[in-house]
Amino acid sequence: MSHITMTNIVKKDGDGFPAVNYVDPAVMHVFDPATGDNLTRNEAKAAEIAKDSDDDRRRALERAKQQEAAAANR
Repeated sequence: MSHITMTNIVKKDGDGFPAVNYVDPAVMHVFDPATGDNLTRNEAKAAEIAKDSDDDRRRALERAKQQEAAAANR
């Protein structure tokens, strides 16, 4: 199922010229109107990013603990 939204905006800028609207599809989010599901989200990639972020936090915490321990032993 696909939905197309068309926007027809006829506006003039401050100088009376037609305004130009730009859409960057790279940052567009598309949702299923029936379920609200985000159709542009890659669940596998999102899970990978979340795991990497958790791993980074764990490593940073471990480094901080090691630095505290080293400082306490001086």
